[in-house]
Amino acid sequence: MRYRIGMLMAIGFALSASAVSPDEAKYFETTIRPLLAAQCYACHSGERTDGDLSIDSYAGFIEGGASGRPLVDGMSGTFIDVIRGRDTVVHPELDIATNERETFLHWISIGAPWPEESAIDQLDMPERIAVAQERHWAFQPVARPDAPDVSDKAWAQTDIDRFIARRVEKAGIPLSPMVDKRTLLRRAYYDLNGLPPTWEDLQKFEADDSPDAFAKVVDELLASPRYGERWGRHWLDVARYSDTKGQDARYEPYFPFSYTYRDYVIRAFNEDVPYDQFIIEQLAADQLELGEDKRALAALGFITLGRQFPGDYHATLDDQIDVVTRGFQG
Repeated sequence: MRYRIGMLMAIGFALSASAVSPDEAKYFETTIRPLLAAQCYACHSGERTDGDLSIDSYAGFIEGGASGRPLVDGMSGTFIDVIRGRDTVVHPELDIATNERETFLHWISIGAPWPEESAIDQLDMPERIAVAQERHWAFQPVARPDAPDVSDKAWAQTDIDRFIARRVEKAGIPLSPMVDKRTLLRRAYYDLNGLPPTWEDLQKFEADDSPDAFAKVVDELLASPRYGERWGRHWLDVARYSDTKGQDARYEPYFPFSYTYRDYVIRAFNEDVPYDQFIIEQLAADQLELGEDKRALAALGFITLGRQFPGDYHATLDDQIDVVTRGFQG
């Protein structure tokens, strides 16, 4: 069962059985829950439930607290009073922007759809973590599965091919035809280096009839400095890399030596730096025993090359926390 809070009756607070659609569930999770988290969770979630009110779950929202139920007959109740700014006693300093207020009211006007909560949402946090460690794919040890059998053994020339072919066969989709060598080479060049092959590269590859001709090309592309320049830029996007600080004209617009972080990322890709080391260096290179080679110190640009807020240290710190959690926790 899924719930529409706005359809609750004033007497008895009976639940409507109308289902929450996938679009409504997405709207709640991407728009409403973040607003609830920003405006309400500090006082009404987890272990802190001011006024005996918890609204980090559907059950808590329905039950209400010492001041009554948040919603009564859809368009009245303590939640409405807070949103409309009528509750000046309990929430005198709550700052809800006009667009946020309108978003909340729109959500209520369409029935306040709240997606069904899974069983794990009802557990305490230590229990949630334990379940996640047991079930979530990201916490499972790395294993090497056996390559599956496929019907088209001529198409599937490697183990990776066999995994792809198996999924394609399950979906009932025909396998793509083999491409000519020229197209294959162009794809490899654009994918790994971002540049097209030269005419000489094409001639050389087409003339090479050895079984490992393509493998040799891939090895050459991975060994090229262009590889790090091509793929390092994707990590620079994650790290919100910029040569400028994003400040107004009153301040110096450029970071000094920002390019050293860019060069560090390119070098890390080209030198196949292990991912765990890549993370550690960007978060704590200054705490490592680096010896004579201090180049890894440039990795700290991951923390420092973000938006700058002169006079507001906490805003700058917030940006640094944001990039770490978004970058490394997905």
